[in-house]
Amino acid sequence: MNKKIFSNNKILELISPQIIIAIILFSLWFNMKNNENDSIFNQFDASVQSKDKLKSICKDKNLYNYIIKHKDEDLHNVTDNQGGGNVSYYVGKLGSKRVDIFGKIGKNTETLTDIKSY
Repeated sequence: MNKKIFSNNKILELISPQIIIAIILFSLWFNMKNNENDSIFNQFDASVQSKDKLKSICKDKNLYNYIIKHKDEDLHNVTDNQGGGNVSYYVGKLGSKRVDIFGKIGKNTETLTDIKSY
């Protein structure tokens, strides 16, 4: 009886094992890519909420004060990683100001190292 149900179902005939594997691989890649970016942005958000942490990462006093003023805003228009090797580099906007975020990539980690604005 079950054979008859599945043999009549055109959708199941269209889904091949290759398509299922491709969907799984894409999902894994997508999640890995998003988790890679989340780490440094989570650190950025945590730094913005902690003045001492932000002060140690952001050496530019004007930028530091600007970030503190806009701490409740989200970083937006963020590029993908523009760095190379073990250096990560993202550019985004906080309010109307460009913010450059630098990080160091280690084994399965990414650490926020500097915040600048050019």
